[in-house]
Amino acid sequence: MNRLDRMIARLTTQRACLSAALALITDIPGPILEIGYGKGRSYDFLRHAAPSREIYAFDHDGVPRTSWGPDEDHFFAGDFRQAFGLVLERTGVRAVLAHCDIGSEDEARDAELARWMAGALPDLMATASIVVSDRELAIAGARSLNLPEDASDFPYFMVRLPAG
Repeated sequence: MNRLDRMIARLTTQRACLSAALALITDIPGPILEIGYGKGRSYDFLRHAAPSREIYAFDHDGVPRTSWGPDEDHFFAGDFRQAFGLVLERTGVRAVLAHCDIGSEDEARDAELARWMAGALPDLMATASIVVSDRELAIAGARSLNLPEDASDFPYFMVRLPAG
């Protein structure tokens, strides 16, 4: 697949999965975690699709925030391993949705980060919460969800964490 078609497939699938995940958490209170802020595209989608939810964004590179991006209290820059330790301290609540857009062209780095994230994410998440990711996260006890029908064939993953 050429790079343009691959990007279109990725973004189509990402939007479909995020929309489906938002529908699954409609009646569950709590914030959203956007892990891998990047250019802020999915953050911007989430802030429009779920305007009443707080969204906490994380980015390894400390991408500068735009006028429509998260404010200082909702943005965590730097190594995820350090930033994850701060989110509960700062918010005091567990998230109901995490979108992990952590993929790169370095497969070894991605695999290591996915292993770490699979162990660390449950500490930040509410029971029965949803995780959407561009990398498969082997979260203990999580149940895989089918991707929505409007997703493309780009590999994306959705899981529901166990209920209390």
